Amino acid sequence: MLKYISMSINTDRITSSSNFISSIMLALNQLCSKFIQKFYLLFLSRKRLLKVIKFLQQSLDTVQRITEVFIGKKCLQSQIC
Repeated sequence: MLKYISMSINTDRITSSSNFISSIMLALNQLCSKFIQKFYLLFLSRKRLLKVIKFLQQSLDTVQRITEVFIGKKCLQSQIC
């Protein structure tokens, strides 16, 4: 009977220890997944920002070329340049 009570207490300790460790691992897993999600969103936002900057650069290059062509035509027409 005493051995049974002793084994029962040890089993309870092991069960409570494993529950404690499981809850810590679950909390760490959730924390890591939130960190990974935020990192991924940051990466995506930077990727989008680079796309916007590239688009703006292409647009400004186009405007500059149009301006150069327009000024070149004006210079040819007026022969002032």
